[in-house]
Amino acid sequence: MDQVMSIEAALAVADEVSPTPARAVTALKVLRAALAHAGPGTALMAMLEERMRQVSVEGWTPEHDDEHRSGGLADAAACYALHGGGLPQELCLDHWPWDMSWWKPSSKMRDLEKAGALLIAEYERLQRAEQADG
Repeated sequence: MDQVMSIEAALAVADEVSPTPARAVTALKVLRAALAHAGPGTALMAMLEERMRQVSVEGWTPEHDDEHRSGGLADAAACYALHGGGLPQELCLDHWPWDMSWWKPSSKMRDLEKAGALLIAEYERLQRAEQADG
């Protein structure tokens, strides 16, 4: 098996390629490329990369995510997961929590990346809420 690049090494490469706040996304791309031959880790890396893209490019910060207290992040994740699993769009959208302009399906794998990233966002939101409650 090929040697896997460390996070520190990926960040160093990312700094050379993109010395901006979006370097974390670049670092995750580098890590995903390094894991490409390793197998299962690539799916998780793709989801983490999408989560970082949502934060750094779309601006969906933890503070913004904390406003979605009614489970909207999980609902959106479910919609993308169902669509990525092959369910027709019209059936997936029964629980779409937001305006239709935010529904942006693409390939099955890309939809699953979005679903995973949204689940990460919801999980982190729940962790922050639990910590705030003491």
